[in-house]
Amino acid sequence: MQLDRLIAAQEAASSIETELGSRFGADAGGIAEVLKAGDEAMVFSGTFQGRDAVFKQLLTPDAVQKLAETRDELTFLCEAFADGPVRAVAFLGDLPGSQTLILERAPGMRASVAMKSGGRAMRSHVVARCGDWLAQVAPLRQQVRPFWGRKIARRITEDTGAVPPEAADLFERAWQRMAAIGKTHKGIGIQHTMAHGDFAPVNLNVDGDTVWAFDIQGGHSLPLARMCARFLVASSIFKEGVPGPLGLDKDDVQAFDVARILPPQEQGAVFAFFVAEQFLRRLKLTHPSEAQLKRALPRLEALTQGLALTEEHT
Repeated sequence: MQLDRLIAAQEAASSIETELGSRFGADAGGIAEVLKAGDEAMVFSGTFQGRDAVFKQLLTPDAVQKLAETRDELTFLCEAFADGPVRAVAFLGDLPGSQTLILERAPGMRASVAMKSGGRAMRSHVVARCGDWLAQVAPLRQQVRPFWGRKIARRITEDTGAVPPEAADLFERAWQRMAAIGKTHKGIGIQHTMAHGDFAPVNLNVDGDTVWAFDIQGGHSLPLARMCARFLVASSIFKEGVPGPLGLDKDDVQAFDVARILPPQEQGAVFAFFVAEQFLRRLKLTHPSEAQLKRALPRLEALTQGLALTEEHT
């Protein structure tokens, strides 16, 4: 961690602990470790009223609104899930002065780590449990809204970031085919739902057969196909192995089982569109290493070919 970030994290931790003692009492808990020192949030592990907790200080101008939205969203999800096999971390309290959320700390292992720590069977188990989470939360607040694919495709060209030169030609061809799908399907109704704005393996913990979601900041209604694509692209893009459908990992796709989540009419072109959107966005914004790019390029080629086949059958 850079020195300036470390100093900022120490100052944030001090202000949080001061407010924590003032608001909840001297023995309410405290901060143990810095988990993240970013531009939009400072995140710490610690304890609160005898429980393992996460303290998340929001640094964006809309922090007050996010505090309220996160409280409401986590309260809703915890009530909906009860004690079942899919869970969301509980909202434990807040510190308005320092704009800090106090959240339950998810038990178990981060899905992104668990997927790499065992063999194929373990990886498929983790991916399937994560699919369970989305399959159960998706129907709770669904609504059909128009698909504005051309607008979504255009945003990729407007993103800051640079396409690696080695990927530039493939990137452009994949983008053109993605944009063509968006144009063909302009304005059709697709399923949106409020679930997780960043549904990816890094924001899920697996504890046996139970999966916990965290880093949920309020409720955001997003295309359900995008959430499926977000997870599968994040798990596949830099993974070694032979690319499967649309450049994804074949076994991951089977374990996640998009067919139990998306309506049949969205499992073809619409899903392919969002796989491309997530793939191209990540490739442009993550600044992949040479080794990562070497693994990603065959997947980008498979994605481009898959999009062409999707166009032909649209």
